[in-house]
Amino acid sequence: MYRFSVEKTLQKLAVLLCLVAGYCQASSATWSKLTTPDFELYTTANQKQALQVLEKFERTRLFFLQAVPQEQRPQFPVRVIAFRSRAEYQPYSSNGLAFSYYLGSQNRDYIVLQDLEPEHQQVAIHEYAHFVIRQLNGHLPVWLDEGIADLFSTLQESNGKIVVGRPLDSRLN
Repeated sequence: MYRFSVEKTLQKLAVLLCLVAGYCQASSATWSKLTTPDFELYTTANQKQALQVLEKFERTRLFFLQAVPQEQRPQFPVRVIAFRSRAEYQPYSSNGLAFSYYLGSQNRDYIVLQDLEPEHQQVAIHEYAHFVIRQLNGHLPVWLDEGIADLFSTLQESNGKIVVGRPLDSRLN
């Protein structure tokens, strides 16, 4: 469980959004934007990885829609911000250890990712699970919210079915 200052995170997010929008020149990285009706992905990573992650988010969204139907679609797409590397991500990290974080507000939901590497995609789904819990008006204790997000981060397709609940690699060591 990682706690972080909302104020500090909002400040970092404001700078990050400034970078993504192209208003700041603090980074030499080139940003790309990929969108679906439910996601906006801004990234400095390569296009192939971005498309794979966006597809994974969409498949995960469909799983949750089938498992827990929602009455209405969120007003805005989830904004995903993904960097190419840990070095790029570090100034915007919520703390020195996390690969990613979720931040929800009244008007917009954000998922910030260190990178789009396949071995970190499970972490991206963990953050998306936080979004789903919030959409269901889930006011859960942090330990339960994190545990449920960990459980659903194990979503995996197998023989046309979704499997959930396998052990987390990071917890086996």
